[in-house]
Amino acid sequence: MAKIHPELKARGRVLKALLRPNKFFFHFYHWLSNRNPDAQIKGFDSNTVFLPSRHDNGSLRVRIYSPIAQEENLPVLLYLHGGGYALNSPEAAHREIRHLLMATPCVVVAPCYTKSVLAPYPAAIDDCEDALDWLIANAAELRINTDKLAIGGHSAGGGLTLALLLRLRDRGDVSVAFQMPIYPMIDHTSASDSARNNAMPVWNTKLNRLGWDLYLSSLPKLDSPPKDAAPAVESDYTGLPPALSFVGDLDPFLDETRAMVSRFKKAGVAIDYQEFPNCYHAFDLIVPTAEPSKKAIKFMQEGFRRAMEKYSAPQP
Repeated sequence: MAKIHPELKARGRVLKALLRPNKFFFHFYHWLSNRNPDAQIKGFDSNTVFLPSRHDNGSLRVRIYSPIAQEENLPVLLYLHGGGYALNSPEAAHREIRHLLMATPCVVVAPCYTKSVLAPYPAAIDDCEDALDWLIANAAELRINTDKLAIGGHSAGGGLTLALLLRLRDRGDVSVAFQMPIYPMIDHTSASDSARNNAMPVWNTKLNRLGWDLYLSSLPKLDSPPKDAAPAVESDYTGLPPALSFVGDLDPFLDETRAMVSRFKKAGVAIDYQEFPNCYHAFDLIVPTAEPSKKAIKFMQEGFRRAMEKYSAPQP
């Protein structure tokens, strides 16, 4: 771990010892991360709604966060949490959501989408699409301005962000003003230089392969799964909204993030992008007080604030 930033090393060693690339661990961690549903974020209002799910006659739990005593229609962010498509919940992402709520007045809608340990693709992306359609249909009640609609998330949440935007581009009936796929999990192959033989803390080659195997287990073994399952298979990002992203240079997703940024630029999509040296996956979440983490969080917050001031996309 000699290359890791000094402020990230200790926590990284602990996580590397704890995280195990096996299905039992994924199921246990999924259970652990869902033990505190409906937790609050101090200083903000929050509530929970349940939507019908198109999978197994179930329901989709959605968390809604907003400023206390909200008096006007605000921009809205559909936030999709990370966890390798297999783990976590909106409550496990409260630190990330709070950073965004503090960046600019907005409403955050965060679905607890179906994880791959319970049902593989397309359950998660279907849930995210249903949550988006619900928030647009209920804009008046939520007091949101859907012309200022953003979608974002970290890691698998970043992958779901890009997957959902590709679906919406094909649908053509929803406009999105801004996107934040942050160090997104979008390439199922683990074939890039950064994803091969990566043994870093938090997320590495072994965990990545298990995560993709679980998520794509409903599909035949294809070289090219659907673009809304693994968005890296889509080479043309024309028509997607302006974007913000960042990644650490020790992250297994470094190369696929770089490829995404290159495709954005080729398609004429405006992109704010930074790389952080000597940082592993999710460094900003694991050690938020580290100097590179503070810089990354500030970059995200300032970019999100500017985007909500600058960009608008009227709904059809």
